[in-house]
Amino acid sequence: MIKNVKERYHEKKLMFSAFTLIEMLCVLFVVSMISLCSIYGFVGLKNRVEQQVFLQTFENNLAYIHERAIIGENATYIRAKQYFVSIDFPYDGQPEEVLYPPKTLKISDSESITFHHYTGTYGPISSFVFYDKLANRRIIYQLFLGSGRYEKRIE
Repeated sequence: MIKNVKERYHEKKLMFSAFTLIEMLCVLFVVSMISLCSIYGFVGLKNRVEQQVFLQTFENNLAYIHERAIIGENATYIRAKQYFVSIDFPYDGQPEEVLYPPKTLKISDSESITFHHYTGTYGPISSFVFYDKLANRRIIYQLFLGSGRYEKRIE
């Protein structure tokens, strides 16, 4: 009878199956690879969104300071340096605003433009050039003389 109980116990033990350590490691590896792929895609999306936000803010400020120069009694300034773009709003009494481009966007040329008060003109034809490291292309904002308008070109 004891022998019979032992045999039944071993039979039941063999009927139960579970994950082995190797199977568990394989499942963990597959899950981690899938999550890594999704994180990589998310980082690329985040970089593109940061670029778009910076460029849109730059465009909005460019139009705004031109408008403020025409309306106001003071000239407005926009300066592009190697690591930042500074925008001066003396008419509004606001401090100078500084825009820092994302790491994937580089300011190619240092440029400074003064929009003269009441007219909004700014002297020679100027442009702001940014280099997009993600797509290996240049983004050029070519300003038209006297009108305050600009053309955005991507090369």
